[in-house]
Order: sequence, then structure tokens, then C-alpha cells
Amino acid sequence: MSSAPRVGRWLWLPVVATLATAGCGIATDDSPRDIEQRVATPLVDAAAAVEAIGAERIFLVAPTVPGLPDRLEAVARDTGDDPRTVVEAVFAGPSAGEFDDGYRSVLPSTVTVNQVAVRGGGVLAIDLSAEIRDVTGDVLPLALAQLVYSVDLVPGVSSTLITVDGQVSQWPAGNGELLSGPLTVYDYPGLVQSTQPSFPAIPSPGS
Repeated sequence: MSSAPRVGRWLWLPVVATLATAGCGIATDDSPRDIEQRVATPLVDAAAAVEAIGAERIFLVAPTVPGLPDRLEAVARDTGDDPRTVVEAVFAGPSAGEFDDGYRSVLPSTVTVNQVAVRGGGVLAIDLSAEIRDVTGDVLPLALAQLVYSVDLVPGVSSTLITVDGQVSQWPAGNGELLSGPLTVYDYPGLVQSTQPSFPAIPSPGS
């Protein structure tokens, strides 16, 4: 009489183990989700989640060419015409595929976008957290150009005013001059990689 319960108990053990194993095999949900926007959006390094598609463009640092200075290049993004979405896409940096191809960003992904607002005269006011000051030296004009060139593609935007935690700051132009007003693409000439095709060779006389 006493051995029957013991046999039954051992027979149930494989069943319990099977159920436990099945419970551990539940697949995770990898489908994209909408992220609620807040007034201050902390940006993290999410290159793997960025999709390099869309009709719009942002600017990243192009793959390095030995012997040549760094240049910016436009890449595809699905941002629409919303300035804040464009700014956040720039700070999110390259997609995984772009990163593998050598594209990069010199803007810190730790920066928080406090506010983005369009003002009169086509000025886009962007207020950022103090982490933007982590970019210094010769890299800073390139980082600023990333932002300025990207938002310049937004309809109605002609210049960019960048403040830090609500305070007006001075930023270097491409020639090193410190500017405290709105920045334009004309302040950073020569920093975008040209997509113009090469001109045909001029034939030599008599050829």
C-alpha cells in the first residue's frame, strides 16, 4: 500500500519538468513599439534599433578616408517633417548597418533634448542638456554641423539656435569664430561630402 504513492510521485516528475521547460521557452516580443515622447527625452545608444530607411535625410560622419579630413554625408531616415524627430534621429546616430560600413556620429547619445521649437524667421530653437559640452576641440564644429545640416532639410527651417539648459551659449563656426546667435549651413562650409559626379577628363589637344 505504501509503495503506490511513491511510484505515482516519480511518474509525475517528468511531467512537471516538461512543463517547466516549456514555460522557459516563451518567445520574447521583438516587434517595434511606440515610445511616448516627453518634454525632456534622454537619448541612449540605440544604433541597432535605428532603421536606415525613409524619404528624409540626416547627416552622419562619413566613413574615414585615409589622408582626408572628416566629412558629413546624408543618410536616409523616416523622420517626416517634425523637427524634434529629426533632432532625436541625429543624436541616435548610425544604424547597425551604417556603423558596420564606417558611418559614425560625433554627438553624444547621452544628451537630453529638453525642447525643440520653431520660432519666427525660420529659427529652430534646440535646448540641450549639459552633456553636449562633452564635445570639444576640433570635433565640435563637425558635431554642430551634423545638427545644423540635418534640421536645415526641414521645411521652414533656415537657421538653428542651440542653447544649453535654457542658457545662450557661444559655438564655434567652421572657421573657429565664436557665434552666439542662430547657426546656418553657411557657417560650416566644406564639411559635407560632395555627391557631385566627377567631370569628364578634358581631352588633350590633338587627341
